[in-house]
Amino acid sequence: MNSSAQNLSSVPVRNHSHLYVGDHIPEPARSFFIVLGVFLMISGTLGNILVLVTLAKCPSLHSLHYVYVANLAVADLIIEAYSSPFVMYDLMLGFHPVLNRAHCVFNGFLVVTCYVSSLFTLASISFNRYMNVCQNAIYNRYVTRKLTLGLLVLVWVISAAVASGPLIGWGRYGYDAKTHYCGYERTASFSYTILIAAGTIGAPAMAVCYFNFSIFRANPCPSYVTSEPSTSQNHTARLIIKDLKRMTSRHHASCTP
Repeated sequence: MNSSAQNLSSVPVRNHSHLYVGDHIPEPARSFFIVLGVFLMISGTLGNILVLVTLAKCPSLHSLHYVYVANLAVADLIIEAYSSPFVMYDLMLGFHPVLNRAHCVFNGFLVVTCYVSSLFTLASISFNRYMNVCQNAIYNRYVTRKLTLGLLVLVWVISAAVASGPLIGWGRYGYDAKTHYCGYERTASFSYTILIAAGTIGAPAMAVCYFNFSIFRANPCPSYVTSEPSTSQNHTARLIIKDLKRMTSRHHASCTP
């Protein structure tokens, strides 16, 4: 009897006055996630702001390619500056600081929208580079600032459409007690989870690989011809690796333990 009472007293007591309370995390791990999360949140926020300021201040960067880079920085900035603090607040104070369930649903919708937009933007950057390098005549004739801005608007519209699935009953947004953030519930709809995995991760990753490999295989392309052919291949290989690293870093849309 005494043993049972001691076991019950060791179980953490949750404050049910709060709408969402995450699973208990052992103290060493919780402290580690807080330090790492705050570092990533601050560095990501400042880094993306610096990118946007640099693009705005430097006339030499006012090309169509950097319009995509600016769009990527905006999507990442929303996640780092708005969504990540909710997770950090949850880890530090023990409850998720949303006003109500609708606020949690909104946060989940926003995270998925920005997450999908950032991945599609990475694929668009690779496509733009491919057209500029290997289809330069077509690129110079048809690709304009107006077309580029239109494509980016389309990226956001598609991203919002994908994120709207749970709002109309295809899947569900909610609080994940294990990861301490509001997002789409991966077990609520198998088909929607497949869409997220295949359509917003797999498809952009394949596009990045295809376009960058096409650039690499087409060596020497007019824009990459140098005195040493190997320099072109090395430069393109670095671009491929950079794009793939950025793709894999966005598998989780927010900083979660």
